[in-house]
Amino acid sequence: MGMQIKKFRAATLQKAIEEVRWELGDGALILQADPLPDSRLGRNAVEVTAAIDRKELTPRFKATLSDEAAERELTTAPEPASSSQSGFLRSLFGRKKSRTTPTTASVAPKKIEAAKAAISSPSSVDSGQEDRPATGASAGQFYAFKTMLEPLQKEMQQIRQKLQDEPKPKTDRSPSVSLLENEIQSLKKSLQHYMTEKRFEGSRMTDEMKKLVTFWKDRGMSDRQIYSFLFQLKEEGAKFDQIQVAQEVKTRLQGLVREAKVHESPKQRIICLVGPTGVGKTTTIAKLAAYEKLRLNRSVSFFTIDDYKIGGTDQLAHYARILEVPFLKTRSDLSLEEQIQHCNSDTIFLDTFGVSPRDERKMMKLRRALNFESPELRARLQVHLTLPTNLHQGDVELMLQSFNRIRPDCLLFTKWDETEHWGGMLATILSSSIPVSFIGNGQEVPDDINIFSADSFLEKVLNFNQD
Repeated sequence: MGMQIKKFRAATLQKAIEEVRWELGDGALILQADPLPDSRLGRNAVEVTAAIDRKELTPRFKATLSDEAAERELTTAPEPASSSQSGFLRSLFGRKKSRTTPTTASVAPKKIEAAKAAISSPSSVDSGQEDRPATGASAGQFYAFKTMLEPLQKEMQQIRQKLQDEPKPKTDRSPSVSLLENEIQSLKKSLQHYMTEKRFEGSRMTDEMKKLVTFWKDRGMSDRQIYSFLFQLKEEGAKFDQIQVAQEVKTRLQGLVREAKVHESPKQRIICLVGPTGVGKTTTIAKLAAYEKLRLNRSVSFFTIDDYKIGGTDQLAHYARILEVPFLKTRSDLSLEEQIQHCNSDTIFLDTFGVSPRDERKMMKLRRALNFESPELRARLQVHLTLPTNLHQGDVELMLQSFNRIRPDCLLFTKWDETEHWGGMLATILSSSIPVSFIGNGQEVPDDINIFSADSFLEKVLNFNQD
């Protein structure tokens, strides 16, 4: 019987969704949400494309079908032509008839069409055979397919639930617009990652490759991160036979895992540590300052702009007294930039407040504080994004996306001694292409800090045959 598709424009995403629910009913499916920054509706205006099964049209919407103006906005989407594609889409989007996905280019966005074209390859799951491997696929491939698909199904179900639970118009309660926008973006990324993983999973994996995948999973990397890396490797012509696996992977990693040139910088430097709360920025600054003063014989000073953490200023002041170095903090009568310009130390260590990647207000405050007007100070500034070695795999993209606005020059990892789960660290390095400066491996000042060695790290990362 087909589906009805209609586009809605409104001043905000929330209002657009309210119009969708009001006109099409609760069974409507949001297909696309595009910003309209130049619209007369305002800078937050959006255009939402929604679909509804004809059988579920509300009386209110049916009454408008005779109106010519409204009819011109409608597009009928035929039922899926391929039974195998239909079976796969049912397994992907759920089995409710009201959730049937349009299949024509006139309705669906280009990205969805591209994804469906890839999905409809011979390796797709056939209709009625969702619970067993497709022809020619190994049990291991089918298990990997299901493993990769489950997070996507859960994510889409969560979005459906949020939309179904959303209150009708004329009520005071409404979900956060930013939350819905983030969910939509997350869904798009999941679809893209899924297609990457599915394409790689279609090839046979040797025992050596399976060992590597298992080893990295056990160390905290996700399927998505592992298969994305291996797929890129395969696209570059890597040959994953029994002998070459470790060497092929090592060759690729040697170009991605880089050491920051921590000593190849101007004589006068400003080393600034940024990152989330609780990663040990203040203690790490004390270690680095002691290293600079005691081993490199450089003069150092401490600055702090952390006016959030209780006792944070006292902690850094304590280290300053031990090392006998100047300690300064923000003043109301003098900007940070002006204070730094009056400091003659070889290296200035700048301690910052911890920022949650979801805290836009504090992130903007940090960005403004480090946005020096002086070109000379900007050239001297070296920003180290400080993260824990055991960073959770789900936080990697969030951290990088948020802190990229600060434009970090280096990555610095702490708590190396506390975990064997370095998968988040490896995923961060691969996703960011930012060099690594130091590794913190304990609480002792000044000893428990090391310059990052790519060779030592790769030796640990590729030690899957000895595990």
